[in-house]
Amino acid sequence: MDTSKPAGCPQVSRLLEQQRPHREQHTKELAATLTDALSAEGIRAQVSSRIKSPCSAQDKMLRLGISLAKVQDACGVRVVVADVPDCYAVLKKVHRLWPCVPEAFDDYIASPKANGYQSLHTVVQLPCGHPAEIQIRTVQQHRIAQRGRAAHWRYKHATPTGGRTGDA
Repeated sequence: MDTSKPAGCPQVSRLLEQQRPHREQHTKELAATLTDALSAEGIRAQVSSRIKSPCSAQDKMLRLGISLAKVQDACGVRVVVADVPDCYAVLKKVHRLWPCVPEAFDDYIASPKANGYQSLHTVVQLPCGHPAEIQIRTVQQHRIAQRGRAAHWRYKHATPTGGRTGDA
């Protein structure tokens, strides 16, 4: 399949399903390597991995006008730590372990989003050649991102008037 321009969700789904075993393996390896490296540094962290759904990848492709090959967060890892200094210590370790993609770094801790979202986002190049996004945040920042005013479901389901779809 040609991934030079956005394709329909069924085509993206097919391609991502074909790649799924490899993406899962690389993401699990990334999470395990990072967990071990942080433990060796004495940094207590919760590390979880995830793979972007096909339709989420499609939405991003259409929104940004990019090909599937340019979706840099098709797989990723989230690291949750106790405090902000640990966030930056994790970032430093991540960039020592894997080459970063310089144009794909966002410090939402130093410059939070308008909705209060705070996290470090970086994209690294894995040994297999694929990019992976790493999000780093504190426990409190994670709570806000998951359930607070910066929650993903809030802005994913917002209506043009600012309400949420499905509100009672």
